Amino acid sequence: RVAAGFSLPPFYKTTLDGGVDYYVQIYDNANSYSPGGAVFRHDKTYNYYATLSRKLTDNFSLAFQYVHTYGDSNLAVFNYRRNIYGLSLTGQF
Repeated sequence: RVAAGFSLPPFYKTTLDGGVDYYVQIYDNANSYSPGGAVFRHDKTYNYYATLSRKLTDNFSLAFQYVHTYGDSNLAVFNYRRNIYGLSLTGQF
């Protein structure tokens, strides 16, 4: 597993964070979805993420989050792409 990220300093009460995550998963047993049921599954997963947040007041901040996941498998039935968007309001008291 390999991961890297960044965080930029606040600029007009707005910060940007992001990063990437990569990992490989190797399965111990042959997969029944493979031709003949004899192929061992190997997956590579890539995650890319970013968060843009802005401080609204001393107690509240608003953030927009985005995550993209790409699952790459040697068996096509397990390949996928996923996009997740989020909006959050955080209060600190």
